[in-house]
Amino acid sequence: MIAEPMTLATPASDDRSAVAAAGAVPGDGRGWPICQTLLLGAVVASLVLAGMQPFLGRLSIIPYKYVPLAIALVAWMFHLCTSRSAPGELIAIVRYYWQVTVLVAVMFGGFLYAEYARGYEVTFRPHALSLLSFFICCHLGMIAEPARFARSYLVMLSLMALFMFGVAWAFFPQQLIHENVYLFVPTAVFCGLVARSRGVRWAAFGFMALFAVVGLKNTTFILTAVSIYLLAVFNRREVREGTRPPFRLESLVAIGLVAVLGYVALDYIKSINEAFSSGNADFRNYLYGETWAKFLASPVWGDCFSDTPNVQFRLFTVGGQNAQFLPSHSDLLDVLAHGGVIGMALFLAFLWRVLRDALHGGSEPEVGTVDYAARACLLAIAVAALVSATFNPVLGNPANGFMFWATFGVLAGMRQHRLAAERAAARNERMSHA
Repeated sequence: MIAEPMTLATPASDDRSAVAAAGAVPGDGRGWPICQTLLLGAVVASLVLAGMQPFLGRLSIIPYKYVPLAIALVAWMFHLCTSRSAPGELIAIVRYYWQVTVLVAVMFGGFLYAEYARGYEVTFRPHALSLLSFFICCHLGMIAEPARFARSYLVMLSLMALFMFGVAWAFFPQQLIHENVYLFVPTAVFCGLVARSRGVRWAAFGFMALFAVVGLKNTTFILTAVSIYLLAVFNRREVREGTRPPFRLESLVAIGLVAVLGYVALDYIKSINEAFSSGNADFRNYLYGETWAKFLASPVWGDCFSDTPNVQFRLFTVGGQNAQFLPSHSDLLDVLAHGGVIGMALFLAFLWRVLRDALHGGSEPEVGTVDYAARACLLAIAVAALVSATFNPVLGNPANGFMFWATFGVLAGMRQHRLAAERAAARNERMSHA
């Protein structure tokens, strides 16, 4: 028996017939629901905060950090209160992604206990609240034309990517863009796959390469290498047509070549530009070591997120007294340290389900190049988000965490729309035989 290859492409005729047979699916005949428009407004608010940060600093935008999530919650409540199918849709999402449902429930219980029972000021509250955006974006993204919604989402990210690139270029060599750069570099994947001319595709590669140079950060360089690799893989004709999986032996060899070339280029740039960030290995190793010690203290289930995610930094002085109480600079390590092996297993199982579904291409019927490009780009942003969260405190910032989980939510929403169509088709078939 030959295993089904993992591919983004699916036969369009089969998908269209399945959807046609399904009858009513979420959002059919309802045009562009206002709740989706409100959700896109939340995305705009988050991007505005990201654009303000290089000029005003983090402290200036703190009072507005929950604005994107608040707008998204209003949109979600509107759908839940006005749609008879909304409860069933939400139950299906919760059951399908039960791993992250359990994780967010434990995280909510942990931060509430830390704040009200232990009196902590810095807790996992922003992490837990931003995680809600996954359910919001998945639910609202599936209800009507999820591919169109995904394209709108990516167009806004692409426009903001141009703005942030301009900021980095104008203020070079200052390092103004860091923790949210994972949203902007991979947007060129969308443009490169949509383009019909080879020149535009090369321009997409060039844009990402230039972003790595002006970004002056190790993380930006890594994200650029990952994005360039994924654009090259998903641009192959066989992968587009679904006749071969995107990742095979030659793809793995290509990863090695990209890594070697990237390391050589990074070393050269650092040698000619002293402003390039060194990454401060001693700083990070200390924080990682302290966080790892928390994991070793309770490796099975951690502290169920009832402790603070920050670490008391004692290696050297980095600022005032409050500045010595720092994030671990690794969100994935935080999940392991405070959720234990069980928490990390739930997290990884959830990620595997979302990314595997995206690669199998079983979410939305393939009707053209744009839909294929949107799904591939969302996948690239999701991978870039995980890379960034491995070495940076992404989820502790509610506005940044909102965009992190929103990307996974939009990607999952495309899958849930397809599953809803299949359930409707099965239900209609049972009724026809009754």
